[in-house]
Amino acid sequence: MLRRTHLTELSALDAPARDRVAACDPAVAELPLVQPLLEQCEQVLIHAPWGSLEAAEQLRETADAASQVVAIGGGSVLDTAKVALALDDPATRTVVNARDRCGWRVLPDTMRSRRLFAVPTTIGTASEVSGIVSVVSQREKLALTSPALQPDVAVLDARLSAGLDRQLVLEGTLEALLRCVGPLVTTGLPDPAAEAAGIAAARRLADALNVLHGSDDEVLRLQARQTVLEAGAETQRSRRAELSTPFAVKSWFVANNVSHQLGIRKMQALASLTPTYWGFLARSESSDRLQHVWEALTPHLPGDPSTDPSTGLEQLLDTLGIAAMGPMSDDDIESIVRSCVRMWGGGLPMLSGWSADDIRTLLRGVRTADTTAAA
Repeated sequence: MLRRTHLTELSALDAPARDRVAACDPAVAELPLVQPLLEQCEQVLIHAPWGSLEAAEQLRETADAASQVVAIGGGSVLDTAKVALALDDPATRTVVNARDRCGWRVLPDTMRSRRLFAVPTTIGTASEVSGIVSVVSQREKLALTSPALQPDVAVLDARLSAGLDRQLVLEGTLEALLRCVGPLVTTGLPDPAAEAAGIAAARRLADALNVLHGSDDEVLRLQARQTVLEAGAETQRSRRAELSTPFAVKSWFVANNVSHQLGIRKMQALASLTPTYWGFLARSESSDRLQHVWEALTPHLPGDPSTDPSTGLEQLLDTLGIAAMGPMSDDDIESIVRSCVRMWGGGLPMLSGWSADDIRTLLRGVRTADTTAAA
């Protein structure tokens, strides 16, 4: 069972150092808070880039004799470590390596033989508490899911993100907010208790976003980052997932392929797609839900955004300085459409109800640097 803890309470590293291997992002390996963790490990693998099946295999080989793995860094490092230990199981290895067009792979729920400690140094991904990973395999970015992928211990300590670029802090906070809001705005049959909890969590994240955008007070900023870690983690664990039918937030799957195809950050792709996606929702049966949730959030958000959800989100992105994508060529769009249909559509449930034309329309309406300049 997952245990969430604080850095100063991390007493679970009780095995001898010879039984422990660290996977660490090179950008954080020299941080004063990170070095004591690395010193407790016999081997330290500092790899760039993380996030591929090849990197997971390398970590698995390095940690072959270890009983504990400590993953330190952003979502890519943590996801790589989760996959590496899952590959100990032959049945999991078969599913991961299967030549299957579907990009969503449900792995066996096989108990890990080794413990995984997740130490995030970024905020927003909540990879440290989730049973889902994104990993590049055979030139595609797959989504793997299983309860067995969830780390054993998650260290939620905002001090570890103190050196994170201010803009990345804002992006991470927005990522947590959109993940929290997504199921709320796409469900047609809300559970009142879960809805109330979801909106309360989204308001906490919106308040934190306000602080992180407008305040230079380091104490307030530390508290806000801690809120994002805790509330963001809760969005992965709580009953709010029950608000939505599986795969209801379809923009996630398109953003996955956009980011991989264009070589941009997943959050940049998702932020660029979401205003247009919300425009789709405003013309669907989810319109009232979207409006209700957005109006509950606008008083808490920086920049006094419009109460129209799509327009208001565009304004929020501008206020936060979230960079839009570069313009896509027709070839880019067609390549992304084909990959989305292959991995998530064409009878698969992830993009059920969406045609290639729907994906194409979403991509042609995406927020890009050209459209924001024209505005």
